[in-house]
Amino acid sequence: MDETFELERGRVETTEPLQPTGIAASALDAGHIGLMTIAADTYEIEVSTQAARILNLGSETKLSLENFLRRCVYTNDRPETDRALRSLSDPEGVGQCQIEFRLEDEEGEFLWIEVVLKTFFDVGTSPRAALRADGIVRDITEDVTRRDGLERRIENQNHWIKNMFAVVQGIAYQSFRPLDAATNALSDFQGRLKTLSSTHDLLAGGVFRGVFLNDLIRGVVTSCGGSNDQVAISGYPMRMNSKQAIAMSMILRELVSNSIRHGAMSVPEGTVHAFWQRNASSELITFVWREADGPEVTEPKEEGTGVRLMSRICAIEFGGIVNFDFDPDGVAVSMKFSNRSLKEIDI
Repeated sequence: MDETFELERGRVETTEPLQPTGIAASALDAGHIGLMTIAADTYEIEVSTQAARILNLGSETKLSLENFLRRCVYTNDRPETDRALRSLSDPEGVGQCQIEFRLEDEEGEFLWIEVVLKTFFDVGTSPRAALRADGIVRDITEDVTRRDGLERRIENQNHWIKNMFAVVQGIAYQSFRPLDAATNALSDFQGRLKTLSSTHDLLAGGVFRGVFLNDLIRGVVTSCGGSNDQVAISGYPMRMNSKQAIAMSMILRELVSNSIRHGAMSVPEGTVHAFWQRNASSELITFVWREADGPEVTEPKEEGTGVRLMSRICAIEFGGIVNFDFDPDGVAVSMKFSNRSLKEIDI
């Protein structure tokens, strides 16, 4: 209990930690950072002079939670901020929070404030009792402005790219239309373009940090008009970067479209199992697309465009090879490539 007493005594009697001096004070000022502590029993708030400046409190450094919400938090942000701060005293809670809220200054301009707090509990009681929450107050207005600007630029770029996809599709239609024999070619081209567009949407959703292979498979199935209920997916979490995801989406598009036209996905009872694994000793990754319960498979007499496209993409983008097994009970396609060719993430 001595440690608990020291924590409680520090909260009640000591203000020094909230008023840093020297290098610490200069560093906090440079980072637009102040200190805050909240009493768990009364929700009384105390802030450092740096935090008071950030929160436009003048020389006032002690105030109630209600007063803090009224003076420092914009009306629309108060309910969520109030809930977050009160949750710090919950003995069953995580005992920490990170919140962002707006503060309206005297000129009607909004400042963005971040508060990060952690609760100290008395573990000698049951249930454990919250003593106080300590943390920082930070002016993040510049960060939010940059973030919003980046998001707007990305959104505008995405609109431009989507428009370009539509223009290219229109050009293709006008170019292929006079050629009666090119009807399938036009459909194939438009399908590939649609897959590229849906893959771009997936990448944009992750701010181009990559996409997980399982999400990519589902996205391609959807873009081709297939049912994800027919596709079972298994494998360790593997993320592909933008270039690799686009290449893999083209391979998957050939597999899915062929399955919808001629293979297992052309009948309600047909199934597909897409799975991948890596060999720790050889650093090889194997991706398999295996179909079952579909129409009987007949091996083609000559290599088709889709087979050539998949083999070429796998070789160029992944340094790998593709094998095709035209088993009468269901086609199986396997890709083998080096683990080093991918950007991976394990979770």
